[in-house]
Amino acid sequence: MSKVELIAENTAFLLVGKLASKLISLFSVILIARYLGEADYGKYSFVFAFVSFFSIISELGVYQIVLRDIPRSPERTGKLIGNAIIIKIILSVLAYILAVFIINIMGYPQETIIAVQIAAVSLLIDIFNIYGVVYEANLKMKYSVFFFFVGHVLMLGLILLITYFDFGLNLVILATMAGTAIQNILTYIYSTKYVKVKFKIDLSVCKNLIKESLPLALSSVFTIIYYRIDMVMLSMMVGDAAVGVYSAAYRISETFLFLPGILMSSLFPLMSKFFENSNETLAFSYEKSAKYLFSLALPMAVGTTILSDEITMAIYGDGFKGSIVALQILIWATAIIFINYATGSFYVSINKQRFVMFYTAMGAVVNILLNYVLIPKYSYIGASTATVLTEFSIFIVTLYWMPSFIPKKRLIQNNLSSVAATLVMSTFLFYGLKNYFGLFAIIPSIIIYLVSFHLFKGLDVDDKMMLKKIFGKYIS
Repeated sequence: MSKVELIAENTAFLLVGKLASKLISLFSVILIARYLGEADYGKYSFVFAFVSFFSIISELGVYQIVLRDIPRSPERTGKLIGNAIIIKIILSVLAYILAVFIINIMGYPQETIIAVQIAAVSLLIDIFNIYGVVYEANLKMKYSVFFFFVGHVLMLGLILLITYFDFGLNLVILATMAGTAIQNILTYIYSTKYVKVKFKIDLSVCKNLIKESLPLALSSVFTIIYYRIDMVMLSMMVGDAAVGVYSAAYRISETFLFLPGILMSSLFPLMSKFFENSNETLAFSYEKSAKYLFSLALPMAVGTTILSDEITMAIYGDGFKGSIVALQILIWATAIIFINYATGSFYVSINKQRFVMFYTAMGAVVNILLNYVLIPKYSYIGASTATVLTEFSIFIVTLYWMPSFIPKKRLIQNNLSSVAATLVMSTFLFYGLKNYFGLFAIIPSIIIYLVSFHLFKGLDVDDKMMLKKIFGKYIS
């Protein structure tokens, strides 16, 4: 099987599996939000946002460095993973202790403190998620996707029981963590088929992993800040109800983020290889990934903006009306993240972790300042606006500093068909389909976009050749 076919098969499994998992996850979120209401759902969201700050310590960016290095030196896989796990065990225990200590000195109510203490256990559960690199490096993501799906099914089943018997917030938190736990256990068990991990401390390996991952760790610090500081600041400056409204909209918008994750999970190991062999091939892979992600992001953002009231009411009901406007804003942050996701993976693949650290630091500073100015006056609307402006600032900076072998003009030209097709789709959606079909207008809108994309020649010669090579054996 060729690399293109392997990527296609890998991506297909990722798409189907993660789509199913995301639908289950979204249904779980609906149950949780409707069960808890604005205030307690805001508390639930705050708890995991707070704990996510300490995941920076437990992760340290080691995962991406191991994933980058395995394709380059496959014979060192067992040693790399073994030493990475040793590092993660030490850091995860430290992260847990810090999370529990800091929440106890921040003056939050005892109920919130207990909830955080429970959720912080997730920092320990994630120790063995490093085994996931085995599947990504070998383009065997269908297994990790299946484990991801099983974890979400388990989580949904537990949440159904908890909401039915009214067991309360803390049991909902435990149910959320249980899904991740079963996923990590399965990931570990099955990985032994592909690699024998060597739990022997090699100081040179550990030193190199830490040295290489530090820029990414700092990047994670800044990324978590501009992804999660909004919920913490909303909680402190406005209250749990505002966090609930904002988080409800955020959950819908971030549902789409599995799409760039799927594509880049397949391409990242190959991009790392391409950098060592050919700038031209690397540029081609980045151009195509950026084009495909943009062709998904733009119609997604426009369609969600137009149908935001129908989407929000169908998912959460009348108790979350404030989330409608928040969703209309946040979905544009998600669209920009699609492109930033590809660009971030590109910079890591060419060993530019320090630049990733720089622009994420800039994003964190911009986000904090914007939240500080906008939240007191505009509450969750201000937080939503700050998120969009932060992502846009990162997009501008990363595009400006793009290496010369990436033709910026061609990046724009590649996406003109998507813009034209989205204009056609949005016209039909806004002036007719929405009024007649309501939320179900999504289906004809997708059809209109795809037909328009084809008519505007959205697929060039290279795209058609790739598709023929990928799918030819299935249709011949």
